[in-house]
Amino acid sequence: MASSNPSAKRFGAHNDRNQQPILAVLQRYLPPPSADVSSSVQSSKTSVLEIACGSGQHAHFMPTHMPHLRWLPTDTDETTLPSVVEWTRGMPNVEPPQVLDVTSSPDLWPAQESFDAVYACNITHISPWEATLGLLAVAAHSLRAGGKLFVYGPFNVGGKFTSQGNENFHYSLQQRDSRWGIRDVEAVDAAAQAVGFHHLATEQMPANNLMVIWSLGDRKA
Repeated sequence: MASSNPSAKRFGAHNDRNQQPILAVLQRYLPPPSADVSSSVQSSKTSVLEIACGSGQHAHFMPTHMPHLRWLPTDTDETTLPSVVEWTRGMPNVEPPQVLDVTSSPDLWPAQESFDAVYACNITHISPWEATLGLLAVAAHSLRAGGKLFVYGPFNVGGKFTSQGNENFHYSLQQRDSRWGIRDVEAVDAAAQAVGFHHLATEQMPANNLMVIWSLGDRKA
């Protein structure tokens, strides 16, 4: 194991603010621990692939409070991984972080049908539309039939911003990169259905965010 490097640990205040509400949603929709689950029985754990894990704060917080999860944090930015290592150091139910670019070749994606859930926080608006399509494709590839996809962030509903703050945020993002911006939840849902998902629920979250949850259909259908 690499030696500890506390200075590598990054912190985002927004991650600290949203982690408790997100945990509450995951606890409602992910399977509870089995009676015979132990930290030594990896195959009995609910496996979660986190996409765009950033600093690693959620990779620490969620598995800490749900020890029956087996969590794999990934990010497209290799420079974030040392922070993730520090946040998750000593956690037996968190895998070493990996680089994953959802717009890359499927040959570089995780193994097919290897996860029970995919979780992505704050990716759809701070990336080109192709990244959202890639997220959905990776999730459809990596999930077992019936697996759940959780996507958190700001979304437009009915083609409209849900708050003045979100509208201001959208235009500030577009000033940074014209390909970025808050997506219409209906467009994301249509793209998800096109790769085999069906909409399960939409949870209202603090600060004008949503958690949109899909379930992957039967691959044999």
